[in-house]
Amino acid sequence: MLSRRIALIGAVVAASGFGAWSATRADAPTIHIALTAPITGDYAEYGTNFKRSVEMGIDEINAAGGVLGKKFVLSVGDSKGDPKESVNLAEKWISDATIVAEIGDFTSSCCMASQPI
Repeated sequence: MLSRRIALIGAVVAASGFGAWSATRADAPTIHIALTAPITGDYAEYGTNFKRSVEMGIDEINAAGGVLGKKFVLSVGDSKGDPKESVNLAEKWISDATIVAEIGDFTSSCCMASQPI
């Protein structure tokens, strides 16, 4: 069930992102997404499991041929559970033209801080 949800999310990300892509990104063989999670710090246990879950879903999708024939590539950023770090990562992800979506952050305070970006 979880893998179906992840596949559905992947399809939505891929389909919605393609309309906004430049010709170069639309022709790319991969779909780059980012994950922001507390890999270290007070919430590291949760962030590590969050990361592992996303990686498992991406591995399953990629093993099945990807989405629209394109494989996912994941970039992971460690927010350390700190809203300032989460903001820095959100700014990093939006400045990277290859990344079409971000998953995370794990905590409410980090999500609220980076949401305007």
